[in-house]
Amino acid sequence: MNVGILLAKESSTRLENKNFRNFNGKPMIAWAIETAKKSKVFDKIIIATDSDKILKKLKRYNLDFIKRPKKLSKEEYGIDEVMKYCLSTVYEKVDYACCLFPCAPLLSHKDIVKGFSKIKTNEYKYVFAASNYSHSIEKSFKIILLSGYKNFNKSKFMLGFVIKQNSSTLSNQLHEDMADVSNHIFL
Repeated sequence: MNVGILLAKESSTRLENKNFRNFNGKPMIAWAIETAKKSKVFDKIIIATDSDKILKKLKRYNLDFIKRPKKLSKEEYGIDEVMKYCLSTVYEKVDYACCLFPCAPLLSHKDIVKGFSKIKTNEYKYVFAASNYSHSIEKSFKIILLSGYKNFNKSKFMLGFVIKQNSSTLSNQLHEDMADVSNHIFL
């Protein structure tokens, strides 16, 4: 059996109620659900949430639900731990499991099919969408606000030193990218 598990926790540290924010006329999570269904890859689509409120709101989609412990929604737990828990509650034999994110409205059903076809070759243990950074990460830095100094900041290069090479000579870096799959590579 192929399962798509949509991870929908109640709280968000950066954007309150983001799963249900309107995006082009629909809640963000609706896009993910419709895309998963349209892919026709999954025998079962499961919403894994820590929230009774989310369960109630999504009942109309006629999906399966896993009520996961609230502790798995804390920042210290990663996707691996959450997926392991979710899969331990599925009683049928799972051949393939796909972790879906509720706030990826640009993900298309073709992306899911493409990723699934890659993993079925048995060359890969898992796949995910990735994009190129628009600029070299070796030249990245962060701004540090200095306490006690009004309007004075300090910058710190992420590698601890300045790369003195031209950006065109630096290596191409990728990042995981489930939100913008317009220019993605499946790994």
